[in-house]
Order: sequence, then C-alpha cells, then structure tokens
Amino acid sequence: MEIKKILQNQEPQAAMKQLMSDEIMDLIHENMKPRDTIMAYYRCAIMEVETKFKVLNEQAEELLYCANQSAELDMKMQKIRNKI
Repeated sequence: MEIKKILQNQEPQAAMKQLMSDEIMDLIHENMKPRDTIMAYYRCAIMEVETKFKVLNEQAEELLYCANQSAELDMKMQKIRNKI
C-alpha cells in the first residue's frame, strides 16, 4: 500500500486515519528495528572508544608524572656530582 495513493484517493482526515492504522504503525516499527539495532551498536562503539581514550589519558598523565620525577632526580644527582 503506497502512501501517495492513500493521500490522493481520500480526504485528509480519512488519509490520516488510514496512515495511523495499526497496520501502518506496525510496518513503521518493523522497519525501524534494523536502524535501532545499528544505532545501539554505534552507541556501544562510541562508549568503547571513549573508554579507551580515558585509559590512554590516564596512562599519559602517569608517564608525564614519572618523567617529571625522573628529571627532578637527574637535576639533584647533577648537583651532587658538581659538589663532589
């Protein structure tokens, strides 16, 4: 059943009633299921990528902290060597 035919052959109120029928609504819901499934996969993938970026950010902060600590120790060691 084509929507254009329904709209052309009936008055607006009758056409709207026909379009809002259970049959049409079931058809719309059935056709939306694949899109809903893909969107669920998409949202999960986005959350997974977001989580990976958060983990990488934490690791990068830890590496920067360690690098700063190492640089401070190097400076202290150099001062000790200069005194000797």
